[in-house]
Amino acid sequence: MPDIFKYIPLITSNMNYKHQGNYQKCGLWGIDRITGHRYGLRMDSLTDERFDPEKSTAVAIQELQRLMTLFEGNVWETILAYYSSPANVNAEKIRLSKDNPSPWELIEDPK
Repeated sequence: MPDIFKYIPLITSNMNYKHQGNYQKCGLWGIDRITGHRYGLRMDSLTDERFDPEKSTAVAIQELQRLMTLFEGNVWETILAYYSSPANVNAEKIRLSKDNPSPWELIEDPK
């Protein structure tokens, strides 16, 4: 795994394991409900394991590995997909008509 991934919790939650962000993303790594369910985290009225630093870190690593495989090792596309979704990244690649756009092209606001 690339070293740059270790900064994701700093940017996502400011290293706050009680973080509650937009789009139901919670915990240190900003894990959404779908990702939590995909990797078996318990999320109910009593417990939300996305707030557990150890369990959420294990899930984040698995998700980042999945995305790295999906984006053939492209670190920046993986990070963008982690923050938004793989569908958003692929849609931007289609919009740009490029197989390997720069990260700056992917996050540019279309006009």
